[in-house]
Amino acid sequence: RGTPDQAPAHKLKDTDRATFEIVLDRITDATIQYLLKQIEAGAEVI
Repeated sequence: RGTPDQAPAHKLKDTDRATFEIVLDRITDATIQYLLKQIEAGAEVI
């Protein structure tokens, strides 16, 4: 469950920047793949 102010994410960013960037890269890669699959499946809007 998320938090209203995203405190855990901000803490990770401040305490372990390398891991934070890895997490963001993985989220970015997964999002790109998801959207590409949506386009391949014929989505008219993404």
